[in-house]
Amino acid sequence: MHSSRLPHLGRTAFTRIPPIVSLTSLAFAGFLSATTASADTSITLTANASDNNISINGSAGDWYLYPTCRIGRRSNNGYSYDYVIPFQLPDLHDDIVKSAELTIDFAGGSYGAAGLGNLDLYGIQLYSTSSGVSNASYYAGADNPLNPDAMLLQDDFVVTADLVSAGYGPVTSVDIGDFVQSMYDGGAQPGDYIFLTVSIDAIPGSDYRYLTANTANGSLKPTLDLVVGPDLISEGVIANGDDGLLNANGYQPYNGGGDERLGRFNTDGNLYCFIMPFQLPALVPGTLTEATLSVNFESGSYNAANLGDVDLYGIETISNSSDTAKAEYYVYGPAPTNPDAVLLQDNLADTSDLVANGYGSVTSVDIKSFIEARYAEGAQPGDIVFLVLTLDAYPSANYRYLTVSTASASVVENRPTLTITGTPSDVPTTRYLDPVNGLASNPGTSALPWPGLKDSLAAGKPIYSGNILKLRDGYHGSVDISGNKTEPTIIMPDDGHSPTNGYIHFNNASNWVIDGLELSHEFEGNITQTDLVDVHSTSHHITIKNCLIYSKADSANWTIADWNAYACKGISFDGDNCTADNNTILNTGFSIVVGGGAEYAVVSRNTIDGFSGDGIRGLADHGLFEYNLIMNAKDLQNGNHDDGFQSWSGATGNDSYVEDIVLRGNVIIGYTEDNNLKSSMQGIGCFDGYFKDWIVENNIVITDMYHGLSLYGAIDCLIINNTVTANPVIGKTYQPWLAVYPHKNGTSSSGTIVRNNLVRSINSVTYGQATVDNNVAVGSNYDDHFVDWANFDLRLKSTSTAINAGSTISAPSHDFEGDARDSLPDIGADEYL
Repeated sequence: MHSSRLPHLGRTAFTRIPPIVSLTSLAFAGFLSATTASADTSITLTANASDNNISINGSAGDWYLYPTCRIGRRSNNGYSYDYVIPFQLPDLHDDIVKSAELTIDFAGGSYGAAGLGNLDLYGIQLYSTSSGVSNASYYAGADNPLNPDAMLLQDDFVVTADLVSAGYGPVTSVDIGDFVQSMYDGGAQPGDYIFLTVSIDAIPGSDYRYLTANTANGSLKPTLDLVVGPDLISEGVIANGDDGLLNANGYQPYNGGGDERLGRFNTDGNLYCFIMPFQLPALVPGTLTEATLSVNFESGSYNAANLGDVDLYGIETISNSSDTAKAEYYVYGPAPTNPDAVLLQDNLADTSDLVANGYGSVTSVDIKSFIEARYAEGAQPGDIVFLVLTLDAYPSANYRYLTVSTASASVVENRPTLTITGTPSDVPTTRYLDPVNGLASNPGTSALPWPGLKDSLAAGKPIYSGNILKLRDGYHGSVDISGNKTEPTIIMPDDGHSPTNGYIHFNNASNWVIDGLELSHEFEGNITQTDLVDVHSTSHHITIKNCLIYSKADSANWTIADWNAYACKGISFDGDNCTADNNTILNTGFSIVVGGGAEYAVVSRNTIDGFSGDGIRGLADHGLFEYNLIMNAKDLQNGNHDDGFQSWSGATGNDSYVEDIVLRGNVIIGYTEDNNLKSSMQGIGCFDGYFKDWIVENNIVITDMYHGLSLYGAIDCLIINNTVTANPVIGKTYQPWLAVYPHKNGTSSSGTIVRNNLVRSINSVTYGQATVDNNVAVGSNYDDHFVDWANFDLRLKSTSTAINAGSTISAPSHDFEGDARDSLPDIGADEYL
């Protein structure tokens, strides 16, 4: 919104701010009024002693640091002088300026002062790190105001004739709080200076015609009295249009009309309550000062005055859906049994009084504790809370009811409205965190950052949906993150910085993004096996991308004992809809684990180098695993069968299938050089099915173990255009195959296709378990097909018989490098170009 601080030729550096934006334009939809809270405090600022008078060319008066100064034509040089007053901004600690008043004491005036023009008050829309005023940018020139940075705050701040008549003395301005707050909004920081200018609106007709003001260098200093406090608004939220009647079975007879009948509105014998969904506004948890419900009763049935009274309940449920047709929201007023329903007000409406007064609007008692509790439980702006009206006595006959206005009422003022007063959470989008120079008392700006991530979370610094946390150089600690966000909330390095971190764990969290961080226990000075990234089952929609994650950066000297003691999990997902993208994961035990409950995971473009367990485990349904590089498994001689990718069913305890998985374009290499810890790793090993509706395409597996690509218990799977070869580093007895087996319980695989694969061999059992066609088994003749198999270059050479030999049926449109396949697809993961 504003320019950065700019150098200025002269004594100061200042920043120009944009025009003031009205507070109403920043308010949320439904804004009603600003509210002054009991937490408001008063702060008196004293003018800085650099105050002085200046002329149009920025020249200061001769009496710098003098206890008085002259406003007008102070001498015989022909210039008219303004009085410029600098004030140093205080730290508001997340409060705002509610009001501000300037007071100046006038000591006297020249001969004929009563005939001079009046004094106008201006605010200069600049702030500075310096209190110096010798700057033409601070001159207002009220007689002919041309300075675009000078904003008129009060015309006739001083009516000169009245001042002279009263014998001079103090004058206090109107409220100029909006101007002072605008300086903060424009980027001014605590410690910066702002400038108020007093200017005569008519140049005196002769020299030595002026008014004299007492300055900050005397005993009667100019003051700026601020009232500051929380930025409270009263937000009027109208019920969602899904409001309506509800019976104990979750049945809604109709909704969408302008009114509903609360009670027994028909002949079915049910007592209907009226349920109202409200969307929570963006307010800061813990700042609510009041919440009230207003509802309008239009009329009632015959004998309505003898109905029970209307009670108000809140449902202790948070939802992102406004659907009200649910039995769990029903409240039977005469004998409520719903454990999630809390009585907020007994006798919200006394029915006999309501009828006697001709019906009308009723407002509840303060129910802020109920609303605040929903925020405290993790409700986010946009989530739905539910309020319920119900009669406390069962009507004695059918068609006995009160008619209440709904959210569809034609008169807006009659619609159910929840008015909540609190601090809006329209905070800056970006916060800066610095573990070396940051302080918890800072506002989190670039100039005044918060401390490191761990310390900021411990201090309870507010992090709102959609925020970006930019981390600066230094160690930010190991952290546990909670909080359900409505928009992606990003933690990433600041530009040009390389922060370091320990582990990051998510509990009861959603919509968080970790982007570009370096995570390792090595920074803690004590390498442990705690997961570096862990997403608990209570969390979802977590993204980890562009990160460098490792147990130890260099494991060249690790022994088997070191690997057993220190290799931890890299990324572990147990919540759904999580993503791991473009990360580099080094020297871990299990590098990426997608647990049984982590459905709809995306694991893509990661480089996994060095692991002692599995490269990737995918145990949940609906997963996408594509274009990952997995290499250099370690054999710890502990009986574990290492796998590049492994899956099995039943990880959640009651599911016999892993369904709807895509394995695409992954490159899996057991080891890239000979060393004493190299592992005869299995490539894609899925041994404990069933595996249903899988697509396994364009993968390259290079290993020296039997199971290059094996599925046990494959149902309706497509295994197509994969390449499986031995490892060229050393010749070992075991050679890899592609295989489809029966389930371990003996049940045959079914509906599975094995097509267009370029492999060392296909295990013979596969032919009885799947449709097998258009594959090439190369044996050990790798040089007949690949550009440089000995150096892991498995692109096809021009003489390969796999070129144009594939079936078009179900063939992928692109190869493992993203190159388009032509109308005669090649066999294997590569398409020859």
